[in-house]
Amino acid sequence: MIFFLLGIALYFMGLIFLLRGTLSGIVFSVLLLGNAANMLLFILSGPRTDSLPFVTEVAGAAPIQTDPLPHALILTAIVIGFAMVCFVSSLVKQVGMATGSDDFRSLIQESE
Repeated sequence: MIFFLLGIALYFMGLIFLLRGTLSGIVFSVLLLGNAANMLLFILSGPRTDSLPFVTEVAGAAPIQTDPLPHALILTAIVIGFAMVCFVSSLVKQVGMATGSDDFRSLIQESE
């Protein structure tokens, strides 16, 4: 239950950084929202506590095996999230060097 609440808190912190209006806040929000999605996906996949991560033999019953799909999805999401953070960081650096400002709202007002 504590990890579920931590995942929700990460979502809210990511939204707060997104609404701050700075370009560096966007980078932090992408990072936090990605980690929150990974954490909640892992928690909601319901890891089985009655078996090992591999096939477990039970006397007189079919072998119990945990589902590897959520783990594969989370691993893929971690790699994609890291790539997104790198890409957004490079964009923020280029925009910051070109305009000299980190404030997203001032960039919008300058374009109008």
